[in-house]
Amino acid sequence: MSASILIVDDDEAIRRLFEAWIEAAGMRVVQAGTRDEAYQQYTRYNVAVALVDLELGREDGLDLARQMMAGSRPIAVISVTGHGDSETVRRIEAAGCAARLEKPVDRSTLVGLVQQ
Repeated sequence: MSASILIVDDDEAIRRLFEAWIEAAGMRVVQAGTRDEAYQQYTRYNVAVALVDLELGREDGLDLARQMMAGSRPIAVISVTGHGDSETVRRIEAAGCAARLEKPVDRSTLVGLVQQ
């Protein structure tokens, strides 16, 4: 089974947009709208990269990121946030995310990061 990109965001429109961009670049995508659903997708599929929104409703996306990165399979997590303040950046770096994207996200930047 080829590797997948996991998109985790509580906003379905964002998930669909990111999915269209990534699939147009020839990559396989799975989606999740909640932390629990995301972890199920991570365990079910061969996920190489996860795009994780930091604010999943009332859930913390960084908790999910740490949970997946502590798993038995290697995964690169790219955090997605609407907040670029220094405290948020510090939290992202401390969690060990491979990269971060600020909303609004640029298509070429997102696809470029995922392809790395």
